[in-house]
Amino acid sequence: MNTYLAGTDVTVSVQFTVAGVPSDPSTVTLRYQPYPGADITEIDYPDTRIIRDSEGAYHSNLDTTGSPGDEATYVWVGTGDCQAAAEGAFLVKPQFS
Repeated sequence: MNTYLAGTDVTVSVQFTVAGVPSDPSTVTLRYQPYPGADITEIDYPDTRIIRDSEGAYHSNLDTTGSPGDEATYVWVGTGDCQAAAEGAFLVKPQFS
């Protein structure tokens, strides 16, 4: 699992496919929890915090500023003709630990 220093923007990405072919879902949602017990941030595309790179490919930069340091988790969710979910996690190291 990758580790980042608090204050770093961490890029997370997803590739949605149908039968192996890149496909755009009807809706794309990113849910992010910066550490266990924290509020979950939900972002829906076309919010400018989610970037569409190409057919089915999206990324977002998650801000770790102020994180006390712990495991950050995120989930990408696609709905419609391309219904899928993908999760991931990374560690955040607090500054001056």
